[in-house]
This record gives sequence, structure tokens and C-alpha cells, in this order.
Amino acid sequence: MIAIVAIILITWTPKKLTELSEVLRDDEATQDEPKEYKLCLVGAGIAGLYIALILDTLKINHISFEFFEASDSIGGRCFTFPEINVVKVKGGVNCPILFNDVRLLKSGVSPDWTTNPFDVDSVSNMYARRDPGSIMSEVRKEYFDALNENPAKGFEKLMEGGRPLRHPGVSDKYNNYRGIEYLETFAGSTTSFNGAFSEYVIDSINVAAEKQLCIEGDVEVLSKNVWWKLRTKPQIKKKVTRIAREKTTSMLVGVEGESEDRRYDTVLCNPTLGCMQKMDLTSAQLNWGEKCAIRGLTYGPSTKVAIRPLYVTHHAWNWHQDPNSMGAFAAFGPPSSAPFTPTSPARRAPGCST
Repeated sequence: MIAIVAIILITWTPKKLTELSEVLRDDEATQDEPKEYKLCLVGAGIAGLYIALILDTLKINHISFEFFEASDSIGGRCFTFPEINVVKVKGGVNCPILFNDVRLLKSGVSPDWTTNPFDVDSVSNMYARRDPGSIMSEVRKEYFDALNENPAKGFEKLMEGGRPLRHPGVSDKYNNYRGIEYLETFAGSTTSFNGAFSEYVIDSINVAAEKQLCIEGDVEVLSKNVWWKLRTKPQIKKKVTRIAREKTTSMLVGVEGESEDRRYDTVLCNPTLGCMQKMDLTSAQLNWGEKCAIRGLTYGPSTKVAIRPLYVTHHAWNWHQDPNSMGAFAAFGPPSSAPFTPTSPARRAPGCST
């Protein structure tokens, strides 16, 4: 029960859409006028854009869709953080670590954990004098090894660890309450250990991938390129306020400012769960599990990665190594001089109002 529920009522995968395409071809062979299927996509975040791209790419006959976005731009949370101050980037040399009223500058190296750098007196030295990351690596190692040796059996073992991370049974060695709180502070975020241990292991595997790709120009480049490829563009400033299921197979969608509902064969709803809580879904015929998911599921921390700047200078000055100017740079040369920093006003997404 994860973000899969974000697409309400029916989740159409490429495989299912291909199967439907075959059914429609059969309809064409038996009917003079095949039925037209009309879909509705709600939310032009990266998930909605991806679904629209799939529908456009498959080019299934007799299927059309309308695409609504409540805001004035596309991309959703890709545009949540429009600016990056590289001086404050986590892990940077000028990024301080503050815990237990002790403030340390990283200075390019990690704290010396063997000295109990944050003067923690409420947990044993088993925690306070060790790098929290190494402790968590030790806890999950047996599951990593099991998955690498035999994925099927390793997965069965992983499912046995479905209890929350803070549950004493997860680790016989590290089962002290205060110690677990300490680890959560440094190795995760507040309440992150309330999730299942199996989820933590899977997330760690994703992060530990040997090869990770980087999009030059920020993640907004991804949403922009998808937008350019779409034949059916999202309609911005179209806020969906109601989704309902009729007694027939049709579904009704209410759009703010419109007096009548729109009718579709199915609806693919992709907004965040918080947005869905604001919609009228009382007649959508959701089951109890779907309602609980919309109410109770939460999102983890979000990260924006700074992009290396491209700059021109009139000399070979290593600005990024100068303690007086780390995180900022300037452009020089005729006919003008213009100092600036890597932070800049957010560029509006394509399709937005001017």
C-alpha cells in the first residue's frame, strides 16, 4: 500500500494498454463503428506526464484523453524548490552539523565519532562513539548478503523483517530505545524508523546502486522534455474538485468553475495524496484500504541537487577553493561586468501563463 494508490480506481500499465489495443482491434473487425474510449488524467506532475507519454506513444485507436493540471505550470514537485544556495548544501564544506547544542563544521571530513563529538551522555558508547552509518550498514548487511546470494530466499527473509525499524526484534544487538532514537536522528529523519525495516533495506539497495545517472540542467529538464513530446498537452489552471462513479461504467469529473461534470470511461488520478484529500471522492466508490491510504500515507524528505555552474572568467582563479567566495562566482569581461551566484529565480515551466 504505497504510492500506487495515487492512481485511483484503475492503474493502466503499458501492458494493459496494449491488451486493450488488441481488444479494440477485435471490435473493429466485428463492428462498423468501434466504441470511442475517453480517459481523464488528473495532475501534470512527473507521474501524470509519464502516463500521458505512454498513451501518446502507444497510439491506440479510439482512445483519447483530456489532461488537467490545477496549477499554472507542469512538473509538480520538480519545481518545489526553485533555488539552491550551494553554500548550504548538505555535506558541503560550509555546511554545519548541529546536534545536542554542539555545532561542527564538516571542513570536508566527517566528525571523529570515536571521540563522542556531540557529547551525548544518554546512550552507550556502542552508539555515541561509532559512525551511525556504519551501524546501520551492519544491521542490514545480512539481508543484503541474502538477497545477493539467492534473491527469492533473500526476499522471504526480508519479509520477515516487516516490523518497524525501532522495534527491538529487528536487531538483537542494537535494541536500546535511546540508541535507536540516536540512530534515527543521524541515519534518517524524524519518524523515518516508524516504517518497516524491509522498506528501509529496499531503499538502501536503491541508493547503493553502482551506477546512477545525472540529468544536466536539473530535474525540470525531464518534465520539460516529456512536455515537448506530448501531442495532448495538459490544460493548466483546471482544478479537479470531484470524482464520482456512475451506476454505469462512466465516471464523472468536476472541474472548478464549470457547472456540469465531465464524463469519461475512466480516470487516472495522480496528484499528491494531500491534494486528493481536498477532492470530493464520496461517490468514487473507493474501498476502505484506498481511503486509509489517502488519509494516512506520508512522503519522505525531498532533495534538490545543485548543478555545477558553467562560468567564464578572465583568469584562472579557483573561486571554489577560496574561503571568502565558496559557493559564489562571477562573470567578467567586456562589454559589461555582472556578478551573480548559482541561485536564480525559478524559470516558469512550458505551458504556464505569462
